[in-house]
Amino acid sequence: MLKSIVKPSDQLITTPYFAGNGIALKAETVRRNWEGIVAKRADSLYQPGVRSGDWIKVKNWKQIDTVILGYRTEPQFGLVVGLHFPTTVNKSVAVVEYGMSPDEKKAFLMVANDIHTDQRKGVQWIEPRLCCRVQYLERTERHQLRTVSFKEFQFNKDPKECRWVS
Repeated sequence: MLKSIVKPSDQLITTPYFAGNGIALKAETVRRNWEGIVAKRADSLYQPGVRSGDWIKVKNWKQIDTVILGYRTEPQFGLVVGLHFPTTVNKSVAVVEYGMSPDEKKAFLMVANDIHTDQRKGVQWIEPRLCCRVQYLERTERHQLRTVSFKEFQFNKDPKECRWVS
């Protein structure tokens, strides 16, 4: 209905939509490296400020194996993770605050206690010997990962294999 009454301008346009075949549309967003789609019931109403099961964000998460460089405990616990790039090794790319269970955190801290190096800038740095897989939505031009969460430890991964792949 909006398309029939809204004249596109610099201030207002209608959102493109595709009816049906959401699976193919989702696959196309992955192919184009887009963030994802919003799936909604055709007969649903927009309700400002209300989250509804009628409108669902379907995000295209990416995953990468990273080397754990350290951790912080304040303002909340977070792993400092890094990657190897052609011109630098162990470059910090994210602080991972979400996704780790209390048991995983406890086990990590027990192991990390034996490989502490130094503490500075609110971070307890460790020897870069541990790896973990994280998921993220996108990266910045400076290779920082955005919207990152912990997936799992990678016990058999060599930290030298944690490289940025474009």
